[in-house]
Amino acid sequence: MTPAEIAESRDMSITSVKAALLSVSPRYRRDAGENPELGFDDGEVSDARSVIVNTMRYAEDEKLRYNAAIFMFNEKKGRNDVHKQLGGNKFDIFAFNTNFQQVRELANKAKAQIMDVQEVKAA
Repeated sequence: MTPAEIAESRDMSITSVKAALLSVSPRYRRDAGENPELGFDDGEVSDARSVIVNTMRYAEDEKLRYNAAIFMFNEKKGRNDVHKQLGGNKFDIFAFNTNFQQVRELANKAKAQIMDVQEVKAA
């Protein structure tokens, strides 16, 4: 199955599925290195970064916030490689997917509010 098929069958985002596969599947990591389409595209990297930033800012667990902050610091310094970073690490794909969906919902709400303001100004 492709990541898209897995995402569709499990009602999850494709970004969450790719992150999980990079975490647990040496074969997928190898294939992703050989075929860039299997890895993250720029939009998915941006979405994943948004989830990490929101976790860093709003997570209740201070250790989780600290780890997200360290990850973002290292990302800015260019120390993170997505294949090395996710490979071998364990994380809860369902929590990641839930956070990912929340970020999308917040982005959609913000877009709707902007459009409402633009409609009011136009009227």
